[in-house]
Amino acid sequence: MNGEIKKRLRGHLVRWLVIVGLLISYLWLFTAPIPWSMESLVQQQTRNMEYPEAEAWSVQSLDKGISSIVLYDQVNDIYHHLFAEKFAGLFWISRGGGYGQMFDPDYILRFRMGMSTFSEHRNYYYSDWIGDPAIKRMKIQWFDGVEQEVEIKGDIAHAARAIPEDYQSLTGRREYENLLFAYDEKGQLLYELSSNTGEGTYFIKKPEAVTP
Repeated sequence: MNGEIKKRLRGHLVRWLVIVGLLISYLWLFTAPIPWSMESLVQQQTRNMEYPEAEAWSVQSLDKGISSIVLYDQVNDIYHHLFAEKFAGLFWISRGGGYGQMFDPDYILRFRMGMSTFSEHRNYYYSDWIGDPAIKRMKIQWFDGVEQEVEIKGDIAHAARAIPEDYQSLTGRREYENLLFAYDEKGQLLYELSSNTGEGTYFIKKPEAVTP
């Protein structure tokens, strides 16, 4: 008899736990502002960071549902970078980013990279302003020799790549060998930069901006 009472109480407890869980899920879904689209996530993130509205200017899709997104505020000339994920195929969530990049007229080109690890993948991105209108095409040569075209939209360049976290240990490759190439409309090489601050050039300043 006692065993049956305990069994019945356990059943009641499980039911109540399910009900409470469903209630919490309902309240979360219908009272919190859920970004069902990439655009609504962009608006939410800029608002949370207290920046003016921006648009998803350039989007690079990576593995495991991760996207590398450059947000651009054309009115104030500010861009941001955001990693985002479409969770369960339903709504978008932020996976972190950097905000408030403004055009610096002293620079022609910089090799500004970032990396975050999600789902056992290292997600690299490059994004920056282009200070020379003669630049019409760009590409990155990653540390393992893989070459990738850089998207140029307006004056902003953007590229991204996901690499399995154990890839470097398996191949013995080192990260600092990333190279950036910029070409004119005829395909002539204008600039070559390295992401390694110790053994290469990672930015080019305009001649008048170089300190003697």
